[in-house]
Amino acid sequence: MKRTPKKRGPRPGANRIAGKQRNREDSIPTRSAGQASRPISDGDRPVRHAASYVDEKIIAELAWNRGEAQPDFIGYNRRTRKANHVSRLDTPNGAIEPPESWQGIVTPGGPVIGMVFVPTDCIPNCRGKKLWKQVADFINRYVELPKNAVELAVAYVFLTWVFDVFAEIPYLAFRALASGRGKSRALGTVGAICYRPMFCGGGSTAASTLRLLDMFCGTLVADEFDQHHHTELAASLTRILNQGFQRGRPLLKCVGDEHKTRSFQCFGPKVFAFRHGFGDDATESRTLSIRMEPRTRDAVPINLPPDRFDREARTLRNRLLTWRFTNYASVKLDPKLANKNLEDRLNQIGLPLFAVARHEDARAAIRKALQNTQDRIMSDRMDTSPGRVWQAVVSMAGPGDRVRPGEVAAQLNKLGLNDVGLSPETVGRVLKKELELLGKQDGKGTFYTLRPERFSDISRRFGMASVKTATTAKTARKRLSVGRRRR
Repeated sequence: MKRTPKKRGPRPGANRIAGKQRNREDSIPTRSAGQASRPISDGDRPVRHAASYVDEKIIAELAWNRGEAQPDFIGYNRRTRKANHVSRLDTPNGAIEPPESWQGIVTPGGPVIGMVFVPTDCIPNCRGKKLWKQVADFINRYVELPKNAVELAVAYVFLTWVFDVFAEIPYLAFRALASGRGKSRALGTVGAICYRPMFCGGGSTAASTLRLLDMFCGTLVADEFDQHHHTELAASLTRILNQGFQRGRPLLKCVGDEHKTRSFQCFGPKVFAFRHGFGDDATESRTLSIRMEPRTRDAVPINLPPDRFDREARTLRNRLLTWRFTNYASVKLDPKLANKNLEDRLNQIGLPLFAVARHEDARAAIRKALQNTQDRIMSDRMDTSPGRVWQAVVSMAGPGDRVRPGEVAAQLNKLGLNDVGLSPETVGRVLKKELELLGKQDGKGTFYTLRPERFSDISRRFGMASVKTATTAKTARKRLSVGRRRR
């Protein structure tokens, strides 16, 4: 007598998305973020912990389940355009569950204490233009930003919700030398509605910050981040920032007693508030800054109403989650919007902002911010030893001419640019190693020839492209003499 096999019911657990994998040929390429621990065995299928998941069929994001008072996922079916809460994702490459270490970290914001704020629901019918205005109104209600800076802040908020579409993204900073200008208020207001904001203070450790980025892969919101404070976080975050603006550049660390090498993902949007700056040219060139000014509008509250603020921020996060679901596939870069007058690195970080800002006011604010960033970078470069040496070189010579370190040092003194005491020997090292000019010897010593292409390249580096055709009086007289002989 044959025994009839029992029918197996569904595996225990909550609702799942993406169904079972029928065969290997049907598998869907996956892209996940924030793997928090190594895969563990769950029968014959691996289980891993992550904060988000995207494939051709679904987008799932870490959320807070109010009824269960714990995190789960909100899954969005990209074909049916329906979303629902699920406690576990069943994907072709295995099951995914929320990060394990969530207690005291992941919250919906508000009265629940935590540092990583996530949505609680998916609000339908969130049109981009209307939602853009709601985000702008929220920012204006709780902080006063300089003119046109609100549009930049709103564009950055939207960018954070689709940052994983792009290969490179910018950072955003609120700056003010004086205290009481609202840097922290701006950081808290804008940061509260970014994609999965992770709030860190200057007292946080670098190790915990890196693990937080790797685990939750959201928006780092860092206050008191200032190199002049010499905090542990400030020094170590510089290395994270130099890697974290671009996809596929993890940090390698040795972990555990066996010192095994592990990669930590740090790619993602980052928002800062500080007084001075990073002290790093590469990081500065990837950061768009908003300089805070004294408050002039009485309508901006001195003290935040916590309940109202948390409620409004949570509602906007829910609406922005819906915007991410419905616009994820339509956000595209347009290389035609690049500005030829900007450095390539600034165009690289500017194009993603243009992709989410689809009206002219916002794009004008982004263009201004990019230009201000380039002007600030050029000004900082000009105040360095190479910048001062090059100013002296340009004032005394032009393309094709020769310069000598002693002559350049004398010109620095003449122009009043040598308050740091640059000697001819130091000038020679700057010309050779910093400006990368080729030196040669003659009977008078070492000289450097300003090849036209190199002259033009260095001038652009210091924002002096207009002088690329500059010549000395001697060179001008030679050209005039040659012209006369030809006539």
